[in-house]
Order: sequence, then C-alpha cells, then structure tokens
Amino acid sequence: MAVGLANVLRINLVLFTSMEKVKTIPIVPREKVLCNHALYLAFNNCGCGHYDAVVESVKQVTSTDEEVYSTENEASEHENQERKSCRCGRGAARQNKEKMFCFQVPGERRSQCPCLREMKKCSSACSCFNCNNPHGTKSDNTTETSTSQKRNREKQSLQGLRKTSLEYMLQCGEKPKDPTWNRMEKYVLKSLVDHLVENGEFTNESDLTSSYNELVDIVNEIPDVNLLLHKKSKKVVQQMMKKTTQQAELFRQLYIQQAEENVAKKS
Repeated sequence: MAVGLANVLRINLVLFTSMEKVKTIPIVPREKVLCNHALYLAFNNCGCGHYDAVVESVKQVTSTDEEVYSTENEASEHENQERKSCRCGRGAARQNKEKMFCFQVPGERRSQCPCLREMKKCSSACSCFNCNNPHGTKSDNTTETSTSQKRNREKQSLQGLRKTSLEYMLQCGEKPKDPTWNRMEKYVLKSLVDHLVENGEFTNESDLTSSYNELVDIVNEIPDVNLLLHKKSKKVVQQMMKKTTQQAELFRQLYIQQAEENVAKKS
C-alpha cells in the first residue's frame, strides 16, 4: 500500500515502524519525484486495519483445511474397511483339507483373522480356505459375487485353420512372392560362381547351393561383421541362376549387335 501511494503521489516516503531492528523504511517511487521533501508516515499493528483481515482469512482457511482433512480421513477409512479381507489357510496349512480356519477357541486356538477380530463376516473379497467364521462364512456370501457369463461369439475364419501359411495362400489362389536378394548376396553368389567356374568345380545347382550356404555360415560367424547374408534353398538359387543366365545372354546379344554396327560404320 505504501509503495502504491509513493508511485501515485510521486514523492519519497519514510515509514516509521514499531520494529526494533528496522525502525525506518525509505520508499522511492518508480518515476521522477515532484518534490524533494519526503512524507513521513508511522505504522503499527494496533487497532483495526488490514491486520484484522489477515487474521480472518487465516482462520477461514484453517477451518476449510480441517473440513477437507476430515473428509479425506473419512474416505480413507471407508476404503480401508472395504479393502480389508482375510487370506486364512492359504499357506502350508492348506495341505490339511479337513482343517477349519477363521475361528478361534478360547484357551486353545487363537486366530489372526482380521474379519474375526472385528467381529465381521468374511466377504466375497476374502480368499480364505475352509472358512468357519461364526459371524458369517465366505460360502454364505455367494449372492454378493457377480457370476460372469461366458461370452458367446463366433470364431474367426482363421482360428480353426490347421494349415501352414503357404498352404493357405495356395488355397486362396495367391502366389507367394519369391525371397528377394540384396546386393551383398548377389555379389557373393556371383563371386562364388566365378570361382567355381574358373577352377572347374562347378557341377550343378545343388553343389552351388551347399557351397553358398556354407559360405554364409562362415561369414555370419565373423564378429563385428554384419553383411545381412541369409541362406537360400535350391529352388531360389536355381531361379537366380536362370535370371542371371538370361541377363548374360541378353548382354551378349547386345554386344554382338553393337559390334556389327560399329564394323558397318567403318566400312
């Protein structure tokens, strides 16, 4: 309030307080002052004023907090009462099928059942075994549990399928795609074919497939080397060799045709 007064009047203020360590508080407005003289004011906490408003607001907040706190306690106690359940007889004592639980005999048997201690019956939330609670056993509360009905729905067409994916695709008239070859696999196969042909060791596609798969195993066992090589079947290798042979034959014919055209131009 004093700072706002100094900004409105554009004059310096000096506050005299009732505190021993801070007796005066000088206040300077933000803008240029209109007068070199200061206005002296004295404040204390006696009588009515803004101090009473502070006290009332504190009392109001305190009462509200108490109401909220009491409401939260009641809710937590209610939740604890609902969640409380027993698990009597779920341990090793369950091996004795004839032994009863959730009851006690004065001087002979003492039970730790929380439901029995609070003189309440065992509810459907309890997982006790052979319940014999005198206030109400678990079997008496069968009406509290909601029996879930089995959901009847039609099975999907693929749930009862007893075929492999390839057989199912062929049955539907779909032609499965051939496995693709990446660039590194093509390079390895071509290098292997060139090596076998050069040494006269190339016989048929079966030996080529075996040699290729052995080479893939050797390369994949090398640490810190990831060339993405995969084994291939004999059929896949035959298809690749057929495709490579066709491309080589086409390239040979184009080469012969280009050579004939070059000879014709020179003549």
